[in-house]
Amino acid sequence: MSLPKRSEVPFEKTWSVETVFANEAQWRTALETLPTSGSAIATYTGRLSESGTVLFEALQLRDRVFLEAYKISMYASMLSSIEGTNTLYSSMNAEAGSALAQLGGA
Repeated sequence: MSLPKRSEVPFEKTWSVETVFANEAQWRTALETLPTSGSAIATYTGRLSESGTVLFEALQLRDRVFLEAYKISMYASMLSSIEGTNTLYSSMNAEAGSALAQLGGA
């Protein structure tokens, strides 16, 4: 018994990666804007004790940025899982992992 190719599996039994990003171009745009988001988080460095408002704003920004980062990672991971031998998907997954690590460092 061998696993069928994704193209051979009925659509209703597949992951709907399109609910995360409509296509690779949208994913790539989100990936490319992620460093800017990390820079926005960095503007709060050393400022969290200024006030409750500043802390709240920083936490809201962090949550929005990391939610987007996890979407980027999930999309690439799902594609890579769908077709593990596809080098493009493996590369996308590696790019997403690297971006997430860089964001975590910021």
